[in-house]
Order: sequence, then C-alpha cells, then structure tokens
Amino acid sequence: KISILKLMLTKPAAGKNLKAMESKAAYFITSDDDFIAANRAREIFEELSKDALDEMSKEVIDGASQKAEDAEEAVLQTLQAAATPPLFGGRKFVWLRNANFFGDSKILKNAGVAAALGKLAEYLKTLSADSAAVVISASPVDRRSKIFKEFAALGGAEDYQSKDPVSACVGVIEAEIKNLGVRFDPGAAETLASIVAGNPRMCAQEARKLAAYA
Repeated sequence: KISILKLMLTKPAAGKNLKAMESKAAYFITSDDDFIAANRAREIFEELSKDALDEMSKEVIDGASQKAEDAEEAVLQTLQAAATPPLFGGRKFVWLRNANFFGDSKILKNAGVAAALGKLAEYLKTLSADSAAVVISASPVDRRSKIFKEFAALGGAEDYQSKDPVSACVGVIEAEIKNLGVRFDPGAAETLASIVAGNPRMCAQEARKLAAYA
C-alpha cells in the first residue's frame, strides 16, 4: 500500500482561503456524513480563530440533540454566544457542532425550535464579519426543508453530498493532506479511498499516517 501511495513534500498554500473566510460572518457546513461536515467545520473554525486574542473569544456548542428541548437550547446558546462580545475585545468565534436536528422533521416542526432557528438565521443575516464568525456543522439534513434553505442561503454555506462514498472520501483526503503540507501523486487519493471502502474517518486517519511516514 505504501508503494502505491507515493507522497511528495510540498508547502501548503498559506493564506489562500483566509481572506474569503474573514469576509463572512456565518458558515453553514452540511453533509450526508457527519464526519465530513464536522471535519470541514473544524478546519474553518480553527483557521478563523487562530489569531483570537484569547481562548474566551472561542466557544464550541454541542448541537447533538435527542429531543426538541436540547435542539432549542443549543440554538439559543449559539445566538447568545455570537451576540456576546469577548471580554478583551476583538472578534468572537462560535461553532455549533454536530447539529443533527436539521434532518429531523419532528424536531424542526417543534414551535420552540423553529422560533429559535428563525431568530438565529435573522441574526446571522445582519451579523458583521468584523464582530463575530459563527460556524454551524450539520448532518443529516433535509434539503427540502424551509429552514435548511434559509441557512443554506448564507454566504458561507457548503454542502457536501455524494452518492459515491469513495468520491466523498477523496475530498476528505485532499483537505487533510493540504493541512498537513503534503500532496499525493495523481490517483493516490482515489486508491486510498478505495482501500478503506469509502470510510471518511479512516481516510483522514490513514492520510495522517502516510504523511507522518513520508
């Protein structure tokens, strides 16, 4: 496997996406696979917040919800966190992580959840990128729902959907090796994705192992 997956060291593209990130206040990252959504959201959150004045400027809120009350609380916490300026000034960085209720019609139809999501969406539309950045990672999602379309209309929305798990894994691998400062020879990412049978978590883990090996 190592002989097939040749690696060549290269410099990462420093600052390539930073300007685009800083120009937006909201990022809605969705995927059919929760790992893909969370991995991409983590990448964005870490890039945005790397120059935060202090750790208190960053808040991560768990969006994994088993019932409507949990979802409503997570959404309201996100809204409050985004609206609360850091103690020492500068930008605020908020990540609503693993929001699993965007695909649950029962929870989305709950009056409290719908109202909270409506407030958050309206707030994000007017939020200045100079004051805060809010990242939301959600999976699964109902792309037909009104609330999904409302959040997807935000400037930083990214939706990763693929019926082909191998193709989805290739995207995970490419993002991972870019962060690690290495690159695969042509065809190697597809080969690795096939070896791990399109499992996104294993794709990321094996890409890190190969980079360390190189």
